Amino acid sequence: MDGPRPKCPVCGFELPPEAIRLVSFDCPHCGKTLAPTRSPRYRWIRGLVCVGAGIAWAWSRGWHDSFMIFVVSFYIWGPLFLWDAMAARFFPPRQFTPVSFPPRTLGL
Repeated sequence: MDGPRPKCPVCGFELPPEAIRLVSFDCPHCGKTLAPTRSPRYRWIRGLVCVGAGIAWAWSRGWHDSFMIFVVSFYIWGPLFLWDAMAARFFPPRQFTPVSFPPRTLGL
């Protein structure tokens, strides 16, 4: 990985690539739970690419016209899972936010 390594926002420890996950994970130094933060631009690109791939995949299978809107919502799951699997390798997150656990349950 070229450039500076991402750091823990709590303790400033440089996070090794093998510790970084796409879901929440614990900092190896301070133990605080961290979640990756993605920019709105990244989320828009991910959404548009995956919807486009879902439309192309559904269209190639012979689905056309107004029924396409229901079929695309099914076919989009494949590209979304593939994107998330590839994003971890090629586009690792660089910013993280601390996560507060446990979630508040109003004393239940």
